[in-house]
Amino acid sequence: MGTQKTEKVKKYYTWKGNVALAEYHDYKEAQAAAKKMGQKNADPPGFVYKEEAEAFSKEMWDEYIEKHYRPFDAEKYDAVIYTDGSFTSKDNTIASYGLIIFFKDENKPYIESCTIQDVEDGKKYKIVRYDCDGEKKESEEYPFKSRFGKSGLVSGSHVTVGELFGAMRSLEICCKDRRLKKILLTYDRDGIKQGYDNRKDLSTAKGDVAYKYREFLQKLEEEGFLKDDDITFKKVDSHDVKDKQNEGEKEQYRVDNKEKYPHAVYNDLVDILAKAETGIAIKRQEDFNVFRAIPDEFKGFPATADADKRRKHAGHARELVKNVLEKYDGKFWPKFKNQTN
Repeated sequence: MGTQKTEKVKKYYTWKGNVALAEYHDYKEAQAAAKKMGQKNADPPGFVYKEEAEAFSKEMWDEYIEKHYRPFDAEKYDAVIYTDGSFTSKDNTIASYGLIIFFKDENKPYIESCTIQDVEDGKKYKIVRYDCDGEKKESEEYPFKSRFGKSGLVSGSHVTVGELFGAMRSLEICCKDRRLKKILLTYDRDGIKQGYDNRKDLSTAKGDVAYKYREFLQKLEEEGFLKDDDITFKKVDSHDVKDKQNEGEKEQYRVDNKEKYPHAVYNDLVDILAKAETGIAIKRQEDFNVFRAIPDEFKGFPATADADKRRKHAGHARELVKNVLEKYDGKFWPKFKNQTN
């Protein structure tokens, strides 16, 4: 029995000043229509909901967000983590992560991006971290020998490396460095929670990085930095809302869904950080939730495998994320107890 191909959802593509809203199948079709209407550098955003497209076209997007959006209630947490990973198949030895952490008692989120790379034919792996200002931290190298017969840590596990290293780094910052006890970790890859739930059993870990992740969690517990119920996990669907046909699935990311929409926005932001580290192209029409939140700021990034160009690419991404967080003055931040953004 064959698999039926899912048809892409038509969206309302628009631009400021355009009142003749129409549905198009994809970005290129809408861009061609916009150019015919005199928009020489057309870069039209797409919206699933007509009322959102109307608000944007009438230059009333901020007012629309203000009316419909409510901050995520984080009253019971000390920190809220957003992290995501990426991997480039062009090189096969480079993975990455991006992370944003909000702390209860701080008015500035922590932002970090990182590359993890196989070196010396997979006998070592190298970690290079960058903070939100683009400052490069000291490069770290570690010896590596696969337990599962793979050639290298990254080449053997691909995107899973970035996903799990991002989770480990986030928990290291929250649990070990800051001794925090109530943490929300938002993620889009099942292995993050599964690894935590099965952290006491190394024998069932599939792959080297999954083994490392469970080993790391065990050590955190043994050293007294992590206890049961310290971490709450929140699963967010990854970056593909534009292609979903089911209305209920689309509805959960609507602006006025105060539970899931802000998580989707930040999941997209850390995805941008991770993708930029590996030089993967980021197109504004593909990162739907974050674009709905910040339509004027979002720009595309060209794909590049060149290391120097990739650094510039990643710096651009960090600057975008930083500017968005600062410009919107806490509008999308988690709402902690007794805290005003």
